[in-house]
Amino acid sequence: MKYGAPGACYGAKAHLKLHNVEPNQFELLLSLLYPKSFLKHEPSSLTDWFNVLHASSKLNMREIVALAVSQLTPMASAVQKIEWGNKYNVKEWLKPAYMELVGKMEELSVEEQEKVGSEGTSLIRELRKGLKEKIEKFVDRDVYY
Repeated sequence: MKYGAPGACYGAKAHLKLHNVEPNQFELLLSLLYPKSFLKHEPSSLTDWFNVLHASSKLNMREIVALAVSQLTPMASAVQKIEWGNKYNVKEWLKPAYMELVGKMEELSVEEQEKVGSEGTSLIRELRKGLKEKIEKFVDRDVYY
């Protein structure tokens, strides 16, 4: 497009339209590319890093996705890791998150079941049942030390 052509937009009037990325998500992403300080990331909360994960995934910025994943790993719950791991293709979260949920004694809440999905919920129930049966069999055996 030539400069000054009809429909062209330059300067302060120029707008970048990003589909499925909110302005605050894009601002957090930009704060990583143009930081105020290289010693500290501007995104700090779980919500901030989730927004970075979302925006960087939509824009196919793999290194920023990897950074967001590394920051979210210690913060996110197992349910969030399953939900977001499936949504943003973070395979490294899935096995440990499912294993964590299988090991929990309490049932998943309705909200957690919705986030994990029906297949995931069924898998967790089935594995818990099998684990419970194996523990009961082990405890009830006649061998003593």
